[in-house]
Amino acid sequence: MSDFFGLKLFLAFIVCSLFLSETHSQIVSGNAFLKGNFVEVGLGPCGAFASTVAAPAGYHPRGSGGSSSSNQLGFVADPAQDGWTMGNPNYVGDYFLPGTPEEGWGMSINGTNYNNNLICGTNEIPGSIISYNTSSAEVSATWQGSVGGLSITSRTYIPINSVYFVTEVTILNTSAADISNVYYMRNVDPDQGQSTPSAGAFQTTNSVVFQ
Repeated sequence: MSDFFGLKLFLAFIVCSLFLSETHSQIVSGNAFLKGNFVEVGLGPCGAFASTVAAPAGYHPRGSGGSSSSNQLGFVADPAQDGWTMGNPNYVGDYFLPGTPEEGWGMSINGTNYNNNLICGTNEIPGSIISYNTSSAEVSATWQGSVGGLSITSRTYIPINSVYFVTEVTILNTSAADISNVYYMRNVDPDQGQSTPSAGAFQTTNSVVFQ
């Protein structure tokens, strides 16, 4: 009787483990998918925002209509905080994927430029996503790579109830020599209105809150 009971517990553990693995698997083909209560973000293998593959079940991808990126995820938000199916529009975005996707980052090192951009179509800085973490306060993923004697670590996190996400970048000289004229840049062409119901155009209406 005890052996049978132990077998049932063991099988139940296997089933629960498989279920949890499936529903919480947020690293897919080198992409990280971050999900807060009101913001969802896809991070590609090169550290640029917008996934190169479809988002897992439970996310709200709204890429470029009928294009190949329609199930990929860049950045969507529910700024009204009333639920992903409520309101008009029900949620906003995708910000990065409509049209010709333009989101990425780069380094300029002593006059030489390196870029990771265009859903990782341009990938000149080698690296990968090295960690993914969740807690009751936030969800985060960290990308790390190196180029020109510099190590670049980029941690992106969503405070769980926020309507924004944050990226912290750390650059470390790993060479034995001084490195001059180092610049980091990030650029985006936001098209949050194109895929948003009742908008349907490449509208870019933004407010610079802080600079």
